[in-house]
Amino acid sequence: MCGFSLAAQYLFGINYAAPRFLLPAYALLALPVADGLAGLISEVRAEFRGPAIAAVTCCLVLQLLAQHLVLDHEVRGTITFHDDYTRIVADLRHLDIRAPCLIKGEQFIPIAFYAGCASAPSPARFKDPGRVVVLEYPGVSPPRWARGWRRHRLPGTRVLRLVAYLPAGPGKQPAR
Repeated sequence: MCGFSLAAQYLFGINYAAPRFLLPAYALLALPVADGLAGLISEVRAEFRGPAIAAVTCCLVLQLLAQHLVLDHEVRGTITFHDDYTRIVADLRHLDIRAPCLIKGEQFIPIAFYAGCASAPSPARFKDPGRVVVLEYPGVSPPRWARGWRRHRLPGTRVLRLVAYLPAGPGKQPAR
């Protein structure tokens, strides 16, 4: 009951939930599940014990295989995103975007981290407006204050196909 009541508040009480929120509930529910599986094996009659052990073993192996496949898929996706972040930062360096700089737009927090740039201040208050870049997907307009900026396609990515918008000239103040 503790595991179910802990899970219920995340499943039904809030409109946003991540799987990591359910880890305490999984831990609490793992105890009765393990006890049930052990009881299934030890409490059956002797002639059914072999098939029960085989069934429980098969289910556990299938669960481990499924979890491994999910983990492998997630790791590959994460590696692809991190490779794209590295490629985008290299492309931005070719456009002379180096620290101190400010990155806004799509995926701006991890890309700014990789580039050593800021990601939070307002572009209007940034000390060097020539080193501000806005990242957007092709077909998505940049923010109103960056509409007159130069558009640069960032090639070489596998997932994040982004476009960089840079101020029209060096030292040009972004529009408010």
